[in-house]
Amino acid sequence: MPRVTLFIKFPESMGSDASFHHPALNKLLSRANIKARPDTSLLELYLNFNQTGEQLGAAPILAKSEGIPIDGKNWIVAQLIQQHAGMNDVFTTPAVFSPEHEDLYAEYGNILGHTTGCEDIYRLKTHPTIFLLSYSDKQNFKTIPLERAKHSPMSASLPTGSSAHLWISKANEFQMAANLLLGNSSASTTTPNGVWFWGEGTPPQIKNTNISVNFESAILQTLAKGMGNTFASGGGISNKTELTIIERTIKAPDDLFAVTSLMESLTKKIKQLKLSRLDIFVEVGPRIFEVSVNFVNLLKIWRPRANANALFFNESAT
Repeated sequence: MPRVTLFIKFPESMGSDASFHHPALNKLLSRANIKARPDTSLLELYLNFNQTGEQLGAAPILAKSEGIPIDGKNWIVAQLIQQHAGMNDVFTTPAVFSPEHEDLYAEYGNILGHTTGCEDIYRLKTHPTIFLLSYSDKQNFKTIPLERAKHSPMSASLPTGSSAHLWISKANEFQMAANLLLGNSSASTTTPNGVWFWGEGTPPQIKNTNISVNFESAILQTLAKGMGNTFASGGGISNKTELTIIERTIKAPDDLFAVTSLMESLTKKIKQLKLSRLDIFVEVGPRIFEVSVNFVNLLKIWRPRANANALFFNESAT
């Protein structure tokens, strides 16, 4: 029987406890089993759904999504970031691509090639602030994806492992070279001034699981392409795959209509396919909560309306 998993993101301002201060969602959670999932992110959970053996590295999957020959090499993501000084530490945010600084990004690629000593370097077409580095030898360190690290002080998210100090030095060297370059350019204060290494791994052993996805995040869409997952047409739930993963973002903590539309639409789809349960992973800033609810309780809270499909899945009302 097919399964459905929902990734739902809420603003961090909603708070840290499991109630999230949201009346509509509180009703759902009152009839669900909730478990905190520390030290992870939705990106890591998605990779885990597809894995065989050890945690998959995102870098070779991103390379595969753009047709880059991954061979048997070791791959690492080098993502441009902005570093901001806090009260007692430094914080990072993903860099936002600006076409007017294209020449600067090309120089960043040259700096990365020099400071990291990689054998090959590629820049993703779908994500212009992400470079992929390849090595013949395994790099003995473990990283934290930027999706998780951006919520914490940099000192709490640095690489670990026998060669971690080397990669921290590479990042520092890149930052110094980038700041020197920025000092001689017309770049603004929003221009990337650092790099974050993550997603290390070799060509993946994908688990033979038939998965369809409906993602909003560009990075998850790219990973899904590299995984060979099916993209659910029209945003629907497929009864031809073992698992359908849906990602949705609630942009305002008090957006009751968005949550209601989402859950009523989803409940209607689940009822049509006669599924027994729904698994939800709720992201509130750096916190992930796993929520499992059976369909009987789901239906008691979120009764599907006639136009539910149109509200959520962009389909004609039925």
